[in-house]
Amino acid sequence: MAYSPGFVPPAGRRGTPRIFVSHGTGDETLPVDRTSRRIVPRLEEDGYDVTYAEFAGGHTVPPEIVRRAVEWLGGQQQLGRSA
Repeated sequence: MAYSPGFVPPAGRRGTPRIFVSHGTGDETLPVDRTSRRIVPRLEEDGYDVTYAEFAGGHTVPPEIVRRAVEWLGGQQQLGRSA
């Protein structure tokens, strides 16, 4: 999970974990055009399953995004249990 990420660390990648990213369109700390809108397509090109939630707002995590992330994570845990 990444809330308003600024970069992806240049570390070795293993497996294909599912990824949740959210970012506010009015983020002045880490502008979405220079960060998530570049990061998400690169991750998808590398074969990752990315759920991207863009919202109206700044460098914050609104309650509706928290809810969506928790639901996403809950779905991941259910997938893990059935495997």
